[in-house]
Amino acid sequence: MKKTIELALLNGVKAEDIYVDSFGEGGKAAIELTKQGWFVNAVHVGDQCEDDDDKELYMNKRAMMFSRLKKWTKTGGEYIQNGAWKKELTTIRERRSEGKSRVQIMSKLKMKKKGFKSPNTADAVGLTFIDDVGEQRAPIKIITRAQQEVNRNRNNNNSLVNNNNQAQNDKYSPI
Repeated sequence: MKKTIELALLNGVKAEDIYVDSFGEGGKAAIELTKQGWFVNAVHVGDQCEDDDDKELYMNKRAMMFSRLKKWTKTGGEYIQNGAWKKELTTIRERRSEGKSRVQIMSKLKMKKKGFKSPNTADAVGLTFIDDVGEQRAPIKIITRAQQEVNRNRNNNNSLVNNNNQAQNDKYSPI
């Protein structure tokens, strides 16, 4: 928690602009930050979206935040060099739900069964897109030119969702 507060102070980030998952480790972090006078936004990403339009598009807040993150990436958003982000973000999988065509992210339990590590760092990145402000951010351009080219090629080759019977086959595609 000390590092979170130090980074927030260093970068001028207010407590009300910090979002943490209220479940598991994030819940513990929110409690510790609150004890130190930092009243952050604890979000249960498994909850249904609050906005009616978002409810029609996403199964839950986790699907919404990762869809927004993907949109940001495809429209020029770039990441700082961070091995954990790269490794974990490539394990996030999505599909369209049966019948309703809402975006659904593979659960952590299903990810574990498929051999993926829990994407805690990716979830932290995704939480920066939990509100509409995330869609309006300027790109972070602190990566190498080689990484930019790799990202551009990867983004051109991956679509948001493969709609061809994806829900029926219980298949998830990378975000």
